[in-house]
Amino acid sequence: MTAKDQEQPLLSAWLDIAWKHKWLMLAFAGLVLGSTVLYTRSQTKLYRAATQVVIDLVAPQYLPRRGAEVVQLGTGNAWSTVEFFETQYRIIRSR
Repeated sequence: MTAKDQEQPLLSAWLDIAWKHKWLMLAFAGLVLGSTVLYTRSQTKLYRAATQVVIDLVAPQYLPRRGAEVVQLGTGNAWSTVEFFETQYRIIRSR
C-alpha cells in the first residue's frame, strides 16, 4: 500500500465524521461567536489619545507673504525668551 492510498481513506474518514457532526460543529461555532460578541460588548470602552503642544519663538508662515511681515514673538534677549515661554505656558495651563 502506498502513502497516497493511506491518505485517501484517512481524509475521507475525517470528512465523513465532519459531515456527520456538522450541526454540532455549527452550534459550537455559533456559541463561541455569540459569547465573544456578548463579552466584547460588556467590556468598558478604552480610549487613548496623545497630543503635543509646540511653543516656538518663530511665528509660522501659513500663507505666502504679500508685503506684510509677521511679527516675531519672543525674540530679543534671553530674559524676554524665558518670559515668552512662561507666558505661553500660563496661557495653555489656564484653559
